Amino acid sequence: MSAPALPTPLRVLAVLADGPLLVALRTALTKLTDAKNPLSFVAETADPATAIAQARQLRPDLALIDIPIGGLETTRGIRRQSPETRIVFLTAP
Repeated sequence: MSAPALPTPLRVLAVLADGPLLVALRTALTKLTDAKNPLSFVAETADPATAIAQARQLRPDLALIDIPIGGLETTRGIRRQSPETRIVFLTAP
């Protein structure tokens, strides 16, 4: 049984503080993607309430959440508003 195909482009909501982590993440993900597997950052925010509203409106395929910024309450809110969105937690030392 094969994994379901990912949408193209993969629509990403980033819930991260502006700064080095966001820049490094964008750079790394851009290098890892290509024309066959593009990413589209549909929204970026450091505000949990805004992230939940954007998830409801934009229905991203993936939410990248910086744990100190987003945390579990933001994750729960995104899952309630956009249950199909996959979530990846990030943190920096």
